[in-house]
Amino acid sequence: MKFFQFWQKIVVAIVALLSLSSCETLVNDIALPFEEKLVLQSFICPQDTMIEISLTTNQPVIGVINEGEDRYPVLKDAVITLSDGTRTVTAKYQQITYLDYIEVDSTGHYKENFLTKDRYVISTKDIPIVGGTTYTMIAKAKGKEVKAQCTVPTQRVQRTAINPSLTTGYDRNNKAYPALIVRVLDFASTVNYYAVGAFYYENMRVLDAQNRFVVVRRFVNSRQEYMTDAGQDGMTLATQPMLLNATNDLNVVSRNAEIYVAVTDYPYYQFNISVDKVRRSGRNPFSEPVLTYTNVENGLGVFASYQQIRTAVTVIK
Repeated sequence: MKFFQFWQKIVVAIVALLSLSSCETLVNDIALPFEEKLVLQSFICPQDTMIEISLTTNQPVIGVINEGEDRYPVLKDAVITLSDGTRTVTAKYQQITYLDYIEVDSTGHYKENFLTKDRYVISTKDIPIVGGTTYTMIAKAKGKEVKAQCTVPTQRVQRTAINPSLTTGYDRNNKAYPALIVRVLDFASTVNYYAVGAFYYENMRVLDAQNRFVVVRRFVNSRQEYMTDAGQDGMTLATQPMLLNATNDLNVVSRNAEIYVAVTDYPYYQFNISVDKVRRSGRNPFSEPVLTYTNVENGLGVFASYQQIRTAVTVIK
C-alpha cells in the first residue's frame, strides 16, 4: 500500500511539472493583436504663454517597459500644427528644463536638481488662445496622421467665488496633516466641469554656496480633484480635504499652498477622471478595468482646454 502511495505521489508531481511547462509555453505563444498608434496630448489655456505638446506611440502589452521619460519617448520627426480657423502655426521641437526638487544636505546647504523633457511647443503670441474659439491640432509622424479639436470655455472663476479653508486630515495610517478644502461657487444655468488643485510649498532657511542664509521655496506635494455641477447647478461645490503632507524639517520658516481652480471642457474632465481612476486603483489586479478617454481621431490621447485662476493661502506651521 505504501509502495502504491509513493508512486501515486510521483505521478502527481510529474503531472504538475508538465502543467507548469504547458502554461509557460502558452504564455510565450500568445500573440496579442497590436496596432501602433500615435498618442497626442496637449492642454491649452488663455492664461498660459506657451503650449506644450507631447507626441508618442502606444506600447504592446507584452514586452520590456522603460521608466521615466524613456518609457514613452517623444517622437522627434513629427510635424504638428495648431489652427484657430484663421491662422495656422507649426510647433517647434525642443528640450524644456525645469526644477525637479530641492535637497538640503547635513551641513544646511541646499542644491537644486533639474530635469529635462522633450516637447513640441507653440508660443501663444503666435496664436492667442481665446475663450469660445474652437482649435484644431493635427500631428503627422511615422506615416500616420491624427487630429483633435477642442473649444475653450468662455467662463473663468473669479477669486471672490473661491473660498479655501484649512482643516485637519488623516492619511491611511491615521496620521494627522494640515488639509485644505476648496469651495467654488458654480456658474448657474450651464453644465460646468472643474479642476481644483493645490500645490504645497515649504519656505526654508538654508545656506547657499557662499555660506549665506537665504530662504528658498521647496515643493512638497500636490493634490487635484475634478468636479461637475450635475445636480448642483448654481450651488457651492466643495472638494474633499486635500492633505498637505508637511515635513518635520526644522529649517522650515513658513508654509503656503497655491490653489488653482479651472473651468474645463468636457474632454479635459473625462480624460483626467479616467486617469485618476487608474491612479487610485494602485495597480490592483482585481480593480475594475478603466478605459482611458480619448478625443484624438485615428490615434489616442487628448487635446483639451480650460480657463484657470490661481490664488494662495498661508498654512500654519
